[in-house]
Amino acid sequence: MNVGIEATKAHHKDGGFGRYPRKLIKNILQLDESNQYIVFTSEIIEDFNEFDNCHQVLVPSSDGIGNLRLYYTFRKIIRKYKIDVLHLLSLYGIRKAEAITVSTVFDLRYLVIPELNERKLGRVIYKYWFPHLLRQSHHLIAISEETNICLTKKFNIPREKITTIPLGHEIEFKTETNLKWNDLPGKYFLWVGQITKRKNLETLYNAYSLFVKNPSNYDVKLIIVGSFLNSEIEEGHKRIVNRLGINNMVMFTGYVPDNKLSFLYKRAMAFIFPSIYEGFGIPIIESMALGVPVITTIDGGATKEVAGDAALFFSRYNHDVLSTKMVEIVKNEKLRNQLIIKGRERAAIYTWEKTARQTLNLYRKLVGSKK
Repeated sequence: MNVGIEATKAHHKDGGFGRYPRKLIKNILQLDESNQYIVFTSEIIEDFNEFDNCHQVLVPSSDGIGNLRLYYTFRKIIRKYKIDVLHLLSLYGIRKAEAITVSTVFDLRYLVIPELNERKLGRVIYKYWFPHLLRQSHHLIAISEETNICLTKKFNIPREKITTIPLGHEIEFKTETNLKWNDLPGKYFLWVGQITKRKNLETLYNAYSLFVKNPSNYDVKLIIVGSFLNSEIEEGHKRIVNRLGINNMVMFTGYVPDNKLSFLYKRAMAFIFPSIYEGFGIPIIESMALGVPVITTIDGGATKEVAGDAALFFSRYNHDVLSTKMVEIVKNEKLRNQLIIKGRERAAIYTWEKTARQTLNLYRKLVGSKK
């Protein structure tokens, strides 16, 4: 079986769009030595080079207008490499493809919450082009039941055409002594992700500004880990924390690699994830795996589905309740310990090895059904 995997966002450092292809493909290659894999990337991924049955092919980036070009490029690629099944990780469907096509759908946030899509072109694409492309795929992978249900409701796609395969984690605690931060606080709340509007950081800033006024705050700081898309967004966030008077208590680190990220997770008082909408939410289970209590949104897409009963919850714009939950975490050691135990049990459900195995089984099932 020749398996093609489109992984043109694998080089992205921040967010699930980059982590998913890197972890999925590496784990599939570790599980399966019998089939041949042609991985289409925009930059060479060194982790894939150690496998003899993997061949990387450079193609244009799927960002922006490059996305449109790739839809037509892949029709030729399928023939050239004699691909039996093509898995698209950032594209959706190939018209009249000569191979079985599988598309992973992360979420439908722009349809569920249209105001998150500020670009007119984006709104048009998701309303008209996106549904058409999804129907071109032979099968869809939803990364959560939330996304699965949205696909059936929004596009009337049959449930048998969709398989839910959750994401995973492989994060391990590594003692990192060569940290670049000399002023890392003794106690802090942590947020990790790609800094965008849907991450809802303004609600976190407002909640934290209330928290620091509470006499029981025990001098707990706030660390924000992630990259800004541009300097304008960065300046906007810094203006908010200045206006709230918390600029001396909030630390922006920028992008942090995994070996240092695990160190930051492990020492956090709690991980706070106030997202407006998530298709999954990898940082939730990364935190839990490292024994960090989690506070997240109960109405943030798949956040409740992923966290189960192992987190504290609040409604996504309610900074008053979030502030109260932050106080509870600091004051109630018994509650923290209960969340840590439940969180570790919850995180054990989600592994990249499990994600890869379920995906590989789907490839085999689809190819087998065609014969």
